[in-house]
Amino acid sequence: MTDIPAEVTLRGNETGAYLSSLTAAFPDIHRELFGMHFAGSVVVVELAIRGTHTGELALPSGTNAPTGRTIDVPCSDVFHGLVVRATQSLLR
Repeated sequence: MTDIPAEVTLRGNETGAYLSSLTAAFPDIHRELFGMHFAGSVVVVELAIRGTHTGELALPSGTNAPTGRTIDVPCSDVFHGLVVRATQSLLR
């Protein structure tokens, strides 16, 4: 997984630890899907990550106290190969 704004690429257990820290800080975090686009063996998913900062956010620079503010982060996911075939089957 790559977090482009943070310029961090995570693998294996690092990904789970990262996601755990996000769900602790944003207990209502969720992904709202807007669209899926297929091109050959590639699918692009348009979405936004949304949530409310009601828990402590652990960062390398220290811990941020809850602010009660919301996040709305537009983004996209790109999948290649086998995932595309499985996704297309589910949508039929």
